[in-house]
Amino acid sequence: MPVLDTSKLTSEAEYQRAFTILGFMAHAFVWGRNGAASEPASEFLPASISIPWVTVADYLQLNPVICCAAVCHWNWQILDEHAEDPMNIDNLGTIHTFSGSMDESWFYLVTTAIEARGARGLNAILSAISGVENNNTKLVTHSLNAIAQSLNEANHILERMYERCDPYVFYWKIREFLAGWENMAEAGLPYGVLYEGVDDTDTFSLDNWQSLIRRFRKYAGGSAAQTPLLQAFDIALGIKHYPTGHLGKQSTVAEARNRLRDQGVPEPPPANSYLVRMRDYMPSGHRRFLEDLAATCRIREYVLLSCPDTLMHMGDAADPRVAL
Repeated sequence: MPVLDTSKLTSEAEYQRAFTILGFMAHAFVWGRNGAASEPASEFLPASISIPWVTVADYLQLNPVICCAAVCHWNWQILDEHAEDPMNIDNLGTIHTFSGSMDESWFYLVTTAIEARGARGLNAILSAISGVENNNTKLVTHSLNAIAQSLNEANHILERMYERCDPYVFYWKIREFLAGWENMAEAGLPYGVLYEGVDDTDTFSLDNWQSLIRRFRKYAGGSAAQTPLLQAFDIALGIKHYPTGHLGKQSTVAEARNRLRDQGVPEPPPANSYLVRMRDYMPSGHRRFLEDLAATCRIREYVLLSCPDTLMHMGDAADPRVAL
């Protein structure tokens, strides 16, 4: 195939569309033949795909690899524009899939519907931040209730996953296409993938093959950890995630009481590095929003400092430690 020209792309939406199409083409090329003993996963992405994809990805400030934005945020359509609730999951369809199956389409649409429904929760987060800044306890309380409602609605949509997405079909027919090329030696990509026409522009020989190997790219694949919505809720509510076996910094109830009495703001424990790293696979605007939110949101601290009696009544629960 000839190298596709991206110079005619003008709008943000056109770049997003191009990124999605090229992403499906790239992952189909790399993983589409995997499983046949004579045709393992491809370690090389042809220039006809890699050159325009990297160009588009650079414009969008994204890594050139399938991500949540490509398969969920930019890959849906409304079936009936006149429906009472146009963004209801039953009124949505996908534009592209790898398998052509309803299972794959439904898997993407559940995430899309959660994002659409949960967007109101983002407004509630901003409202709560305003309440904290103005010491408006009533507004903070109202906003937290709205956040809770948004999370309940998201959970309800998530529970519908099994309606049309069979776990067997997802695991064996869909999941492999969404994989990236990081830590994939067992799948036939020990070095990652070389983007031809982008990373191999120099002449190489057996004497400098190590230099060529270093030019292979390693990216994580698509993951729900790349959705900004759930990370925004975590940041807003002060929720910390840790690798298995690491609980993070814990405080006894007595220590927490002392800090509250002294009006001290507890130091947040380190966030799970995996979730932070997944922000590199989000659109740049989403990534900056999360960074700004983390730097300004103090909802949890405000609640703890404003309602110390709540913490006092936690008393000696089954686990007498309180994670701050």
